[in-house]
Amino acid sequence: MSRTPERQVGFDIIQALPKSDFENIAFLAANNCQVSSARIFLADSEVNNFCECGNSQDQSESYGQPVFQFLLSRMEGEFYQTNERDILKEIFGDKYEIPGEIGYLAALPFATEFPNLKGILCLINTQPRSLNKSEESAFRMLGDQCTRIIEHTRLKRNFQKIQERLDVATSLGHLGYWELDLDTYHLEWSAEISQMMELTAAPDLAGYEDFARLVVPGDRAVFEKEIALILNGEKDTLDLKHQVKLPNGNIKWLHQRGHLVKSKDNKALVFRGTTQDITDTELREQSIKHHLDFIETTLNNIPLGIIVNRISDGRVTYLNPNFTTILGWKLEEVGDIGDVIKKCVPDPELRKKYYQKIEEYLGSGRDGILAWKEIEAYTKTNERLVVNINTIPLFDQDLVISTVVDESEAYNNKAALRDINERYDYVSQATWDTIYDWDIENNALYWSDNFAENLGYTDHVDPNINFSEWSSRLHPEDNDRVQESLEQALQGKALNWNSYYRFKHADGHYLRLQDRGFIIRDPSGKAVRMVGAMQDVTEEYEKERRLELYASAIKNTKDAILITEVKPEISPADYPIVFANTAYEKLSGYKLKELKGQTPRILHGPRTDTSVIREALKVLENDKPMDVDIVNYSKDGEPYYVNLSISPVVDDDNHITHYISIQREISFRKAEQVNRDLVQQVSHIFSRSLSVGDTLDLVTEAVGRTVNAEVTEMWLFGDYNQQLELVSGYAINDKFSSFYKDVSTVDLAKDDALYASIYQQVSNIYVRGIGAEDSGFTRYRQAKELGLDVAYGIPLLAEKKIIGVLVVFNIKANSSSEDLMDRRLQDMPYYLGSEIRRKKLLDQLELIFASVPDLICTADSSGYIKKINQSVTENFGYEISEVIGRHFTEFVYPEDLEKSVEEFKRVVVGDATPYFEIRYMTKAGEPRWLAWSINVPDKGGDIFCVAKDITDKKSIEKELLLLNKELYEKNSQLAASNTELEHFAYVASHDLQEPLRMIGSFLTQLDKKYKPQLDERAQTYINFAVDGAKRMRTIIQDLLDYSRVGQFEEAKEEFPVQEVIDEIQILYKNLLEEKEATLVIPEPLPTVYTVRVLLSQVIQNLIDNSLKYSKEEVPPVITLRWKDSDTHWIFEVTDNGIGIEQEFREKIFIIFQRLQTKKIQGSGMGLAITKKIVEKLGGTIMVESEVGQGSTFLFSIRKK
Repeated sequence: MSRTPERQVGFDIIQALPKSDFENIAFLAANNCQVSSARIFLADSEVNNFCECGNSQDQSESYGQPVFQFLLSRMEGEFYQTNERDILKEIFGDKYEIPGEIGYLAALPFATEFPNLKGILCLINTQPRSLNKSEESAFRMLGDQCTRIIEHTRLKRNFQKIQERLDVATSLGHLGYWELDLDTYHLEWSAEISQMMELTAAPDLAGYEDFARLVVPGDRAVFEKEIALILNGEKDTLDLKHQVKLPNGNIKWLHQRGHLVKSKDNKALVFRGTTQDITDTELREQSIKHHLDFIETTLNNIPLGIIVNRISDGRVTYLNPNFTTILGWKLEEVGDIGDVIKKCVPDPELRKKYYQKIEEYLGSGRDGILAWKEIEAYTKTNERLVVNINTIPLFDQDLVISTVVDESEAYNNKAALRDINERYDYVSQATWDTIYDWDIENNALYWSDNFAENLGYTDHVDPNINFSEWSSRLHPEDNDRVQESLEQALQGKALNWNSYYRFKHADGHYLRLQDRGFIIRDPSGKAVRMVGAMQDVTEEYEKERRLELYASAIKNTKDAILITEVKPEISPADYPIVFANTAYEKLSGYKLKELKGQTPRILHGPRTDTSVIREALKVLENDKPMDVDIVNYSKDGEPYYVNLSISPVVDDDNHITHYISIQREISFRKAEQVNRDLVQQVSHIFSRSLSVGDTLDLVTEAVGRTVNAEVTEMWLFGDYNQQLELVSGYAINDKFSSFYKDVSTVDLAKDDALYASIYQQVSNIYVRGIGAEDSGFTRYRQAKELGLDVAYGIPLLAEKKIIGVLVVFNIKANSSSEDLMDRRLQDMPYYLGSEIRRKKLLDQLELIFASVPDLICTADSSGYIKKINQSVTENFGYEISEVIGRHFTEFVYPEDLEKSVEEFKRVVVGDATPYFEIRYMTKAGEPRWLAWSINVPDKGGDIFCVAKDITDKKSIEKELLLLNKELYEKNSQLAASNTELEHFAYVASHDLQEPLRMIGSFLTQLDKKYKPQLDERAQTYINFAVDGAKRMRTIIQDLLDYSRVGQFEEAKEEFPVQEVIDEIQILYKNLLEEKEATLVIPEPLPTVYTVRVLLSQVIQNLIDNSLKYSKEEVPPVITLRWKDSDTHWIFEVTDNGIGIEQEFREKIFIIFQRLQTKKIQGSGMGLAITKKIVEKLGGTIMVESEVGQGSTFLFSIRKK
């Protein structure tokens, strides 16, 4: 049964309780209360988990769960005691009665802090009694102690769980613990910090100073200050982020949190805390913050109001602070763009006009700027403004960005100026300004009536204080300069004073004033009076500043900008260039001084599309902006694609004075388009019915023309070597065609650097300086003569294997040539390689289809012939055109028609017979047998058929049957004869051994018994006879072995060949040592599955043969090698012996054939037996030998 969380807690507590503590309490309860026994019961509410502890005097007694359950039901949460016999009998029952009986029971429940965990402390006595107050008090205290034990157990258990969770959290949160002893300043930390610090062992740091030295210099001052505040008692806690430089040089961000541990008398004892590795988080936050700060700073400080809304639903998504400054509304106060227009334009008719214009513009889908000049708008406080608005749609992002410029002041100034001009057109320019008359001698300064209007002050009526007021309102940075300039003018002889300064307006902002004064002097030259005018030039200053800002922005923007000046008397194509920014200089390679006065034609070249230029000029002639893509040429003649966005610049009279062209290089985008176009071209070429050679010539030309290469070459690997063969070349003219006319192959083994690099790296290669001698390019001389400097090669890949290379050569390259070429040819390696492989396979299939002698055809699912090869003419007399489109049944032999139709039906439903034979009629009416093989790749699709003419086969089948029968009979007779011969050989060999043994034995006895009586000649004859008998027995034994091979089927087993070699080395140990022979096994031998004894005999015979036929005084060296094939193991036994002449290499495997003198012992049967065993094991044996050099025996054995 599963446990609820509450029951699980109770269960865990019971399991974790210290039983000995409860037994001690029971012991104290029994002694303090003077009873015979004390018990403590603990259980959950359902008494599924029960615990009982007693005092040590009475451990054998157990009152169990029934007593516990009874007490719970009777006590109702209070102290309970009883002497009543009936109740005690009910509680304990008969089975609990003991001698002396139970005469008293006291029970006290104690709290456990768990609703489902119950505890009872019991006293049991044999005699009736009652607890006095002191005993009851002690009893209750012991019950409270039980509660404390359970609480302590719970806290300990919770602490363990918290510690486990803390360990997990520490690991997951990259946390470590540290502690600084403030008496010794010894710093200790946990293993997690060692891992953070990338230390492989415990840190070798003596104290805080050692760790502080790891803090990077930029953070060390703050770190030390924070630590000092804590150590000096000014702070109790630490919360600091800083960087450290680890011993291995790495930099990490750490977050330190710590606090002081103090004694009761407030003395700081220990400073402890945690360290968290926040490197990843900090780096991410810094990156995001830098990016957001840049965007926010840009938008917040741009001198424009900016509003962004979605095109789809008009929802406003962003307002910058300047927009709020100008119009008053914040983002949360507006909804969609319609809401903004409604707030700013209260006039319904005017709003309708604006809505219509916006909808028409967005509906057109055109890129560009929608400009609104000097339109009326109202602020949040209903203040009327005149603003300029530029709207830019970003259709691909579903956004519209609008900029708002407050032109109210300029507009109002223009209006005021117009009014003044209308009223005071006869007044001089000076009356526009603030006029003053300064009586220098009396220091009385008089202002004109427009002083208050221009400067905002109304306290100008007292001429005696006006000068001091004027002086006090000068900008602090200008005051000394202006006063000094004025004093010098007055003290000198000049009649005019001119100064430019900032003057504080009544509202607190500073105006920029141009002050011109005329000094009136007395006859002695002393200045006595000055009359002048202060002109407010703030607006002109701001305009100049804006112009400087715009000029700086244009100059420094990453977009290339070109400005031409309109000359009405000439064509727009010949408008002179007056400005080009830094980005344009970088893009074109020309400096501004080189471009000034030139026309844009200087940037055109051979690949510049003149039709695009003509269309662009038509647009410009209609005074409209345009946007086109063209090819321009840099100063060094390198072509590049640009997107031109040309807009007219108009003056105040709406006359076009200049054209501004913003150009963005799109060479990479165009290169990717070139790649797509090239794929289409190549696909079209491969789809044509051309030979492989013609196809590759067209493809090579297409690539060369598309990427504007002087020379393009295609090389393919030969079918059976690592040579590259030139299969196609293209040059832009005859001059460059000489580059490849005398070359046909490249041998990679000779390491031509260019082609070898492409082959080895299987990647695009871009090489400059191919005309240099040290370039590694074999044709560097020809390249140098033709001026070719750059080569770009790509591998041609099919099924992830390189089948060739494509290389383009150019005279020169710019800094982006490699990237451009990568994009132009990005799909060519796999696409072109696969197409070449496919084309070659198709051509090969067509050739096979046309030349194969068998009949090959395809038919539709109805049986009508769609395609057939030339065999139909050669074998049946029909022209191909006579067969195509006709039903196959028209050619079937009548007697086979029903069978043929039945087979065809089975083919159509997918139940085709793999092979069947049908007779068909030739054009001359003769029947011919065809054996059909049919394949239907797709159910319901075309049917592919191959038919072999088996007419001759059928005609001789009867003869073959007769011959086979006769051959079978003869083979049976031969097998019986061979069996009899082998049996005879076995019997004869076996029976001959006994007479030979007797001859040998008697001769030996004769030698032993009569040796003294025999002369030397008789002794020699006996030796000859014994030796002959021995050799005869060896021959008979070998003959017996030979006859036994193949008679019995030995069991096959799996075993390591090395075990066989070890056994042979033991067997031949003496002979190997005698001849000083060496057995060499260059590599571990395999484990095989065959007849162990037979393989052992083969290897033993070959090693024995090598030892017998070794050279005199030359230690034999015998080498055993092996190799694996699909069906056999192949072994080689090589020696350095006397060798075998060519004419005898087949004879040595024939029985009784020995090609050496009699001084080499043997019967001539060894190799014959070996050959028979090898054939028995399903293999073959042969020998390769050179007289005087040695022999190599090669034999194979069949696998499982």
